[in-house]
Amino acid sequence: MARENTTQGISFTPDLLDRAKSRARERGLSMSGYVQQLIRADLQGANEPLSSAALRQIKSHLAELVELRKAVGKGNGGRG
Repeated sequence: MARENTTQGISFTPDLLDRAKSRARERGLSMSGYVQQLIRADLQGANEPLSSAALRQIKSHLAELVELRKAVGKGNGGRG
């Protein structure tokens, strides 16, 4: 019976590992989840649809942009 998950050792420089762990935390992922996400994105290629996680992140960024525009008076149809 094939195993569902397999462990693979990967070497990182200390700086790269620190930066990767930080990025994983920012995205709410474990280090393993972050690496898997990067590999999936690479294997999918540019012509594949965005993942639901990527779409959620885009939606979040757009909401932040709307709030920032409102804060500086540009969220009212250009009449500010």
